[in-house]
Formats: sequence, C-alpha cells, structure tokens
Amino acid sequence: MLNSTINLYKNSFSGLSREIWLLSGVTLINRIGMMVLPFLSLYTTQELKFTMVQAGIVTSFFGFGSLVGSWVGGKLTVKIGEFKTQFWSLFLSGFAYFILIFIRDFNTFCLGIFIAAFIADIFRPAMMTAVGTYSKPENRARAMSLIRLAINLGFSGGMLFGGFIAVRVGYHWLLIIEGATCIAAGIFFFFMLPNRDAAIKEAKKSLNKINVKSPYKDGVFLMFVFLLLLGSIAFMQLFTTIPLFFKDHLFLLEDEIGLIMFVNGFLLFAFEMPVVYKLENWSNKLGLTALGTLLISFSFLVFNICGWYVSIAVISIILITIGEMISFPFSSALVLDRTNEHNRGDYMGLYASTFSLSFIIAPFIGTWVAEYYGFTALWYLAGGLSLVSALGLWGLSERVKRPNQESIEQEEVLEAV
Repeated sequence: MLNSTINLYKNSFSGLSREIWLLSGVTLINRIGMMVLPFLSLYTTQELKFTMVQAGIVTSFFGFGSLVGSWVGGKLTVKIGEFKTQFWSLFLSGFAYFILIFIRDFNTFCLGIFIAAFIADIFRPAMMTAVGTYSKPENRARAMSLIRLAINLGFSGGMLFGGFIAVRVGYHWLLIIEGATCIAAGIFFFFMLPNRDAAIKEAKKSLNKINVKSPYKDGVFLMFVFLLLLGSIAFMQLFTTIPLFFKDHLFLLEDEIGLIMFVNGFLLFAFEMPVVYKLENWSNKLGLTALGTLLISFSFLVFNICGWYVSIAVISIILITIGEMISFPFSSALVLDRTNEHNRGDYMGLYASTFSLSFIIAPFIGTWVAEYYGFTALWYLAGGLSLVSALGLWGLSERVKRPNQESIEQEEVLEAV
C-alpha cells in the first residue's frame, strides 16, 4: 500500500519538462511575496488611515488593474512573445510596489495600486501560454497543476509570514518584500528560462498560412468563459463572504477560521497532482471541468441542506477544494488544447481576465446579498450559479473537438525548436 502510494506520487510529478519546473520555481518566488492582497484592507485602514469604504474602493482598483493587465498580457504575448512579456511584467511590477510605499493620498494610491496590479497580472496569460509551449498536450493539466501548487505554496507562505511581518516590523515591509520578490523572480526567470520567442517566430514562418481563429469569434469558447465566470463568482465567495459567515454565524475565532481554511491549502498541496495524474487520460476535459464545478455547487448548498454547523463548514471546504482541484487544471488545459502558437496569447488573456472579473464582481454580490437577504439566500445563489455553470459546461462538452490535424502538425514543428 505504501509503495503504491509512493509510486503514485512519483508518477504524478514525472514526465514534466525542466522548463515547467523552472517556471513553477519562478511562480513560487513571486507568490511568496504576495503579502499585499490579503492585508491590503488592513494596510490602508491601519497604516494609511483610510475609511472602510475607501479600503473597499482600493481593493476594487486592484481588481480592475488585474482585469486590464490580464487582457493586455494576452495581447503582448502575441505581439512581443511570452518570454519578454513575463520578464518585464515581473521586473517592472517590483518597482511599482516600491513606489506605493511613498503614496499616502487616497486618490493617488488608487491609481498606484491599479498600475501595480495591471503590470503584475500581465504575467498571467504569458505564463499560461508558456505552459503550452513547454509541455506536451497529454500532460498540460498536470503542468498547470504544478503551477497551481507553486501558487498555493507561495500564497500560503505569504499569508503565514505576512501577518507576523505586519505586526512585528510594519505594514510597509509587505510592499518592500512584494517588490523585492517580483524583481528576484524576474531575474531568476531571465537567466534560468530559455528565450524561445525568436525560434518560435522563425518556426511560424515555415508553416503554411492558416486561418487563425480569434477567441472573440469562437462562439464555443465565449460560452465556455461565460459559464466559467458564473462559477468563479460563486467560488470567490471562499475568499470573501465565507470567512465572514464563519465569524458571525458559526461564532469561530480568527485562528479557528484560519485552521479550517488551511484544510483547503493542505488538500490542494497533498492531493491535486495525484488526482490530476489519475484523470488526465480522460478525453473529456470539459466534462471534468463540469464535474468539479458541480462539487463547488454542493459546497454552498450543503449549508442550507444540512445546517449551519462547524462540521458542515469542514465538509463544505473539502467539497469546494475537490471541485477546485478537478475543475481549474482541466479548464486551463482545455483552453491550451483549443489554441495554437498563433492565437494562444489572446485565448489565455481572455481566460485569465475571466477570473479577474469575477474577483471584482464576487465581493459586491456576495456582501450585498448577505447583508440584505441573509446567508441562506447567498448560499442558494452561489450554489445555483455553480449548478448553472456545471450544467452548461456539460452541455458544451459534446461540441468541443480535439485539435485538428493541421494544428497538431503545427505543434510538432514548434516543439522541434
């Protein structure tokens, strides 16, 4: 039993390219310093003396910057290549966070946080595009899982040390560390990852001229990202209203809330790669995305079905985590499979923007419904949105086709560079 478990873990991490591991290392370095977002409202109210309303506006500007940055990042990836886009996003975002240290005015800080988030999230679609370049089609889901593992580890580390640093040293050090890790990640990326932009550009010239589909003219893909948006608005309640619900209605203390939320990170760390490894040979990635989204729906509905108890809260977190580890890697791999090197940046830019948009919408909807209609209504709404998303994704599954032979031949030419 022990040997089979060890072999499962070993196999789940095998077969990924050196570049994917290095890209995961870059992401880990970058996300370890991601201490600003979880403590942004505290920094603006405690350090800058903004009101709670102003703190919420600042967070919204961060979300808008992320949204615009994700879209622009996709465009830049197509125009100048994924390597340059990733490097300059990492490197310049570090200086943007440094500048925030000296801003005390509310309006100027809103502009500054928008610019910092804008530059930082240019990285995301370029990084996702790089996963498509550095991985084989059959293990793209696992490659995305490894990147997610690095993100979760880095974010958990940032959460763990961020509070200690804020209390012991000062909130402004969160911005200093965030800026330093962005620059460090950029330098590590520049010297460790191969720049294949020029080679890919030359390889494209040797290909026959093809009809490059735009994501904005791909009806199936647009429906796909719309359904993902519905599910993501529900999922983002995990980071907004669920902690408030645990505090105000389950009467949990902050450390108890943190412990329950830690279950999410621990399960993702321990089981996501093996789960994706066991499922990656399934041809219907859209069906798997639908399955994961359905489990996320149950994670909200379980409160209204079973009651408001701490044990149910733990079950809810387990359900949403399993849904997350199935849905997100395979949805990313599905998008990569639907693209080629000519349009991958545009597709990944729109895909990443979907999650940025949900980050803007989810807090407003969640807190408004909870405030005026109660958490029972919110859990029905979140569960209903996820359920509609899951059913819609399942309905689309038959329409998603494998890449045609022409696209496969293009991939083979580009993999040779």
